[in-house]
Amino acid sequence: MNGRTLSGVLAVVTVVAVVAVGVWGFVTSYGLETPAAGLSVPTIATLVVTTLFVLVLIGLGSRSSGGLASTYW
Repeated sequence: MNGRTLSGVLAVVTVVAVVAVGVWGFVTSYGLETPAAGLSVPTIATLVVTTLFVLVLIGLGSRSSGGLASTYW
């Protein structure tokens, strides 16, 4: 197994672990308890804005034409 493959596997495992901790924290904070009336709307709005921002970045990155075409990479 070369270094790049190992680094890729480690990166994927790290992302999955961070997502798992985030989902666990969200479920235990909001899913299992009755949320405070004043906090549910800002939380949902933040999740929506963050999701849209990430999707826009993914869209911009997937449509770029010369990302790795330079001699630097």
